[in-house]
Amino acid sequence: MSATGRPPRRVWLLPTVWATLAMAAVLGRPGVADVRCEDVTRQCRVSDDIYMGWRVFHSVCNHCHGQDARGGSFAPDLLASLGSLDYAAFRRVTENGARGRVGVMPGYKDNPTVAGQIEALYAYLRARADGVLPAGRPRRHRDPG
Repeated sequence: MSATGRPPRRVWLLPTVWATLAMAAVLGRPGVADVRCEDVTRQCRVSDDIYMGWRVFHSVCNHCHGQDARGGSFAPDLLASLGSLDYAAFRRVTENGARGRVGVMPGYKDNPTVAGQIEALYAYLRARADGVLPAGRPRRHRDPG
């Protein structure tokens, strides 16, 4: 509640979310489901899948790809890379690895932390790449506060 006794005003990013969901239906890949951001603070509440994708990214991927997925000294900017990667290609690279210009990404198909969460990881990174979700820790819809 705000000082006026009313709940805080929320802005739904409906045009972006609906466009992303429509694209997901057409392309047959996981979409950005239900991302809601506060009007002023841009503190976002996300689905459990996107939250899990954020957790996987920060436990495995951020060491090379940077805290905000914008790349590091030896790994590419994933937000830019998703412009040319569909879900199938993302899954293939995540599972089997890839050789880049500077380094080599290992495959994660045998890593239980990543293997069962590739769709969630993709949904999180897609939300970031599409500009629907800002950098930082999101909150799940069901989290209090």
